[in-house]
Amino acid sequence: RATLRDWAVECLALQPAQLKQWEYRHLHRYLLAGLFRLEKDRVVVTGAGPAGQRYRMRLSWQGHTECVLGIYEPNVIRALQQYLRPGDICFDVGSHVGYMTILMAHLVGPSGRVAAFEPVPETFEALRENVRLNGLENVQMECTAVGEQEGTICLFCDSTQELSWTPSVAAYSAGGGDLKRISAPVLTLDDYARTSGLLPAVVKIDVEGAELAVLRGVRRVL
Repeated sequence: RATLRDWAVECLALQPAQLKQWEYRHLHRYLLAGLFRLEKDRVVVTGAGPAGQRYRMRLSWQGHTECVLGIYEPNVIRALQQYLRPGDICFDVGSHVGYMTILMAHLVGPSGRVAAFEPVPETFEALRENVRLNGLENVQMECTAVGEQEGTICLFCDSTQELSWTPSVAAYSAGGGDLKRISAPVLTLDDYARTSGLLPAVVKIDVEGAELAVLRGVRRVL
């Protein structure tokens, strides 16, 4: 059954990008129904990633359909493919379960390095599992938030989401579900670069509204 599931997922991923986007917008419910028939578990290990850069990930069918189809954040994907080179160092701030982290690791190759920052413990464990699934040894993972100064912050997450995409310091993106609070340590990228010796060629930031604080904490590196 897993072989059938993998075959079906890769057939979906091989479709033209515009067709996949149309299917996601107009047939999302039917896509999910088909995926759940292939495997009923809410969180599965399956193919993910953009065309030409597919990899294995532990994902939620419902929350990560775009990742399975390979249509998640296409503009960001193109930018990473354009600017990252083998041997580069890059930072993934707000790495979630590692969709961009894994792509970055492939793009920079064994001689490069990716530092991935994810503050939510449950999500961090999924990130670590996904890095392990792909046998990547060039990823350094940090279970911490990134901001303007060191300390701690309180993040709000929607407790009804599987591997929540939207932990936020302001709770503005946490939806209307039950909120849970998570206390997380904070570091600055300037201090991290100084102590680790890693100077990034690319910094990708996706932190649900706290991007300016991250940038204020990376002035020296920039």
